[in-house]
Amino acid sequence: MDKTKVCVVGMGRAGRLHAQNFAENIKNAELKAVVDPVEEIAKEAGKEFGVPCYKSLEDALEKEDFDAVIICTPSFTHLPLIVEAAEHGKHILCEKPLTLTLEDADRALRATAKVKLQVGYMRRFDRYYREAKERIEKSFHDGLFKEVVVTNTIPVDNDKCLSGIKILSVAKIFAEAINRIHKNLSISTLFKQNKI
Repeated sequence: MDKTKVCVVGMGRAGRLHAQNFAENIKNAELKAVVDPVEEIAKEAGKEFGVPCYKSLEDALEKEDFDAVIICTPSFTHLPLIVEAAEHGKHILCEKPLTLTLEDADRALRATAKVKLQVGYMRRFDRYYREAKERIEKSFHDGLFKEVVVTNTIPVDNDKCLSGIKILSVAKIFAEAINRIHKNLSISTLFKQNKI
């Protein structure tokens, strides 16, 4: 069986973990390249994993042969990277969230019509999450849900904590997605402001 050759984009914590797994732990995969826009980080990761490093996906696509792209960059960069990879016929594993808006998620799905796209969410295969999903689906089917409230804690000072913006955006996408599926359901979002 041929190995699946991958390029990991983004050498932060998640990207390095993916790179390490593809380099050392997945027998049917081969890490071919790493990408990070910060040259020093890209070089360090390339040396660590023994693969070529690049500052952009565009450069890696021009110079390396691989089958799939693993996107581990900040959420606002996901859509352009997904489109670029798909245009080159590469399959994509994108860290969560897929995008920051439902409209961009739709664009990502249209762009990847001819390749495989998966969102990296490790709880997807957790038995407790599967059981919760089944119970929720049954409750929707049986008409037991009347209102869904999406809530999260976000920081007041978004300049100090970018993740607050991400949390708000993900909750908004979640609420919009539920509303698309269950049009007669009331969707509310509540956010508590916390000082950092």
